[in-house]
Amino acid sequence: MVEIYLSQEKSDWVKNIIEKIKKNTYLYPETFIYEGEIYSLRGEKELALKAYERALELNPIYKGIREYINYLRSENIKIPDISEYLNKPIPQEFLDFPAIILLDQKERIVYKDGSSTVVYHKLIKINKKEEKDKYGEIIIDYDSSFERVRIIRARTIKSDGKEIEATSIQDFSIASDYPLYTDQRQIVISMPSVEKDAILECYYMIDEYSRGILGKNFQDIFFFQNEIPTLLRRFGVWNRGIMPHSAPEIFKAKYGDCKDKAILLITMLKEAGIDAYYTLVSTRHSLPLKKNIPGFQFDHAIVAVPYKNSYIFLDGTAEDVPLGELPIMDQGADAMIIKDGKPLFVKIPLSQSENNERKFISKISIRRDKFIGETQIILTGYFATYYRWLLKSATTLQKEDFLTRLLNNRIPSSRLLKWDIQNISNLEDFLIIKLVYENNYLNNINAFLFSGIKSAEEITKEIRKYPIEYYLPYKEIEELTLTFEESLLVEILVEEKLKDNP
Repeated sequence: MVEIYLSQEKSDWVKNIIEKIKKNTYLYPETFIYEGEIYSLRGEKELALKAYERALELNPIYKGIREYINYLRSENIKIPDISEYLNKPIPQEFLDFPAIILLDQKERIVYKDGSSTVVYHKLIKINKKEEKDKYGEIIIDYDSSFERVRIIRARTIKSDGKEIEATSIQDFSIASDYPLYTDQRQIVISMPSVEKDAILECYYMIDEYSRGILGKNFQDIFFFQNEIPTLLRRFGVWNRGIMPHSAPEIFKAKYGDCKDKAILLITMLKEAGIDAYYTLVSTRHSLPLKKNIPGFQFDHAIVAVPYKNSYIFLDGTAEDVPLGELPIMDQGADAMIIKDGKPLFVKIPLSQSENNERKFISKISIRRDKFIGETQIILTGYFATYYRWLLKSATTLQKEDFLTRLLNNRIPSSRLLKWDIQNISNLEDFLIIKLVYENNYLNNINAFLFSGIKSAEEITKEIRKYPIEYYLPYKEIEELTLTFEESLLVEILVEEKLKDNP
């Protein structure tokens, strides 16, 4: 109805409708957009600006409104007079410099809706013609997701007073191969007639629509109920680092960060008829979640799938983690599942020690002059994930170098003879590393062991007041089989030592 009346220029009728709406609620940005249109039709520019700014305070996503506000504001732009700089004599000590900066001014104008405009004014005098390459182009960096550049003036004033406007202005993407992941761009202004005694002038503005990660007010992102922060349907549409992309964009681009992969995974699961929910995580790399403190405290996004009165968590960025497992940074972390527009705070469970197992099966053949060893390392859970990540993209030489260092870290002075890695891409099976090696120096049986005490903290106290807190529960098993030449004399084979719960 409002649009019909506006098309018929019945502004008084529209104004009456708007006033009735405002009596009921002030929370609809569209109300103030229509009010701004009425004032624009009447030629009341200041009131129109005020109404549009109010609309943007309620919802900052209206790019067209922002551009129209910039247009209304631009009518008041007065380009400063630079005659005082042109006529001002240059001190003698600066005459030998290749170029002189006559003016380098920056001014920020902050508006009521929290957005701002940064005004730049530059004047450069060329003293030597060889400086053309250095000052012949003026480069402006900006982010197109929340910034807009307005070039008001770009010109060269020659020594005879002739003014030549810059006509070659190009806008480039910084990372053209990754347009989905960054909106960083660069405007290059090629200044004309850059010669000795010429003065280059560039006067431009950058409109910044961003109001910071939390916006102008906390309620831009959060509202509070019983002192619990609840995420709205957007994280911050003005910030590329927070707002995820749509599933079609991600699928087409074939890349994305944790937010993007979570969105794509949820979309694919729902297509398969499986419920899935966007989940924000404060990983173990971050600080513990403080629910009573307003602010965005999450640094990761994953997916929660309902299963048997609980949830299975899926991390779309964990390429080396099998289904049902999570990377170590997610385990034990605070998380917020967004279900039906409401938050559900949970603690992601830690895996058990039997899920993170490192097993060494060694057969050592001891001869008079050396020993030959064969060790099979079987890895699951965290250990398998870590070694897969480390080795999957390594070259053959890099893998051999790593395994040589691993072997000598456990059994010094050993020479790696053969090696093999199995199931590096098969996440459904154990990761197995096989080593064959020899050593001419060791005669102590304890030196053949791959496992052992990792820290003095584990054995220094007979009675412990507080338990040792391991970063992740794990289990180590070592099986060692020794064979000897018949002519060898063995004094002590194994001294039995057992210690439970150190």
